[in-house]
Amino acid sequence: MLMTEEEIRRDYRLARDPDEQVHILAELNCTTRGVIRRILDGETRDTVRCEAIGGTGCTRTSERRYKLWTDADYARIREMLLRKCPYREIAAALGRDEKAVMNAVARYNKQVCERGGELMPSRRRSKRKSRS
Repeated sequence: MLMTEEEIRRDYRLARDPDEQVHILAELNCTTRGVIRRILDGETRDTVRCEAIGGTGCTRTSERRYKLWTDADYARIREMLLRKCPYREIAAALGRDEKAVMNAVARYNKQVCERGGELMPSRRRSKRKSRS
C-alpha cells in the first residue's frame, strides 16, 4: 500500500502517538522511518526517492527505491567474474553496493538453475584485514 504525501501527513496529524505513527506509516508504505519523517518535514517523495537511487538530477517516477538489474548488468557481472574480479571491483564498475552484486549473482544462479542453464561462476567475498 502506498499513500500520497497528503495522506501520510493527515494520518500523522490525526495520530494519538506520533512516534508510533511514523513507524506504522513506514511499514504501510514499504519504506523507512527516515523517509516518512522527511516527507512530514515537507520534502516530496520524488526528492527522497531520487536520493535513494543515488542521483541528484533524477526524474524517475516509479515507486522503486533502487535500480533494476538489466541483462547488460548480468552480462558485465559474468564477464568480470570470469576474469576473477572481486565483488568490490564489480560493484564499483556497476555503481552498486558489493552486497547487491552478491545478491544479484545468487538470484541469477537460482533462476538459471531452475531452468537448467549455465550458472555464473561464484567468487568468495574478499576478506578484509582484521583489526588487532
